[in-house]
Amino acid sequence: MKRRHIRNSGLIMSFLLSVFFNLRWTVPAWILLGLHFWLKISIWWSLACFAAFLVIILLRCIVFSSLVGAGSYNDKEKPNLNPYSAKLSDILPDKKTKRAAKNKRTYE
Repeated sequence: MKRRHIRNSGLIMSFLLSVFFNLRWTVPAWILLGLHFWLKISIWWSLACFAAFLVIILLRCIVFSSLVGAGSYNDKEKPNLNPYSAKLSDILPDKKTKRAAKNKRTYE
């Protein structure tokens, strides 16, 4: 069973935190809202500016959340071509050699 709801909740949490930490980007929307009450310009300019802020933050969160899994795949194990490094069998003997060492009887 896949847990898709956990990934989506991460995106929502990221979006909310990003909105909170970037509230200074809403200054143009607040200025346009003030101009609405002072000079009687349309309130839609303020709402459009705030909506553009939310869309930019949402697109940025979607891009970052899609990039999270970009490099998280496992490469195939490559053979060790370095002639100066120790081979894995020299460091950790495999099961056959362990079994052979256990079963080996020495007679003196």
